[in-house]
Amino acid sequence: MYSVNGAFGEVRLAHKVSNKEKPSYFRVSSVGWHKCNELYGITRPDGDQCHLIIATVGGCGWMSVNGKEYNLPKGSIALIPRNTKHAYKTPEGGLWEFYWIHPDGPLSELFLDTVAEKGIFYSTKANDYSNLMEKLLSLSLNDSDDNEIDISNTVSEILHLVAKNLISPHSPHSLSDAAVKYIKEHYGEKISVKEIADSLFVSENHLIRVFKKDMGITPHKYLNNYRILTSAYFLKSSNLSVEEIADMVGFSSSSLFITSFKRIYGCTPKEYRKKESQNT
Repeated sequence: MYSVNGAFGEVRLAHKVSNKEKPSYFRVSSVGWHKCNELYGITRPDGDQCHLIIATVGGCGWMSVNGKEYNLPKGSIALIPRNTKHAYKTPEGGLWEFYWIHPDGPLSELFLDTVAEKGIFYSTKANDYSNLMEKLLSLSLNDSDDNEIDISNTVSEILHLVAKNLISPHSPHSLSDAAVKYIKEHYGEKISVKEIADSLFVSENHLIRVFKKDMGITPHKYLNNYRILTSAYFLKSSNLSVEEIADMVGFSSSSLFITSFKRIYGCTPKEYRKKESQNT
């Protein structure tokens, strides 16, 4: 961690090199706090490898994502998807105080890829993230691996709060939005991409092409990811058997469910449930 105050203002920043042998953890590559004047600005023409969350707690910032501009007043929250062109700065003559976080690792990426279904998400009426961000900043100061569970828990809290706060600025009537809505309503059934396309009165190939352009993944992969994320919730919050959960979230067999779950979380559903029960 380092603090470097300059002509642009004040900064506190922590980098955390997490143990990549634990893919079932929510991780963070960096987290920080800035209080900046008009000299501060960041431009990333090619985006960043990680998602970026910006929570404004004072003053006002300015942000551009893929050419669309946003004001970031106090109480706003923004999620910029990974690999997306963006820039942000303090407006001329202004002051801007904000926290930011780069979530990292397959679990964080999977969660945020699903949340950011249509790119930039933005809300001006967000919860106060100060306490959680300060906690994460403090935990990230510690170089020990002993606090990785605490870091994972805190990152998870932040990401779920972000998901709850954010609203999409895009039209809810696009083909991809309609497909996502269908998936969320029918994921527990034995649905196929063709059935999704038929329900929207388009060809399967057209749906796949449009969905992948909008979302960055195929409808089949999105469906599978959504089923796995939902199954993780049931594993933590219920006493249902693995077989029952597999059937509830739409897998044709428990063996296929276990294989898919392990590919994403790095452990079996039973191992995940045991680990989560020990953390509560």
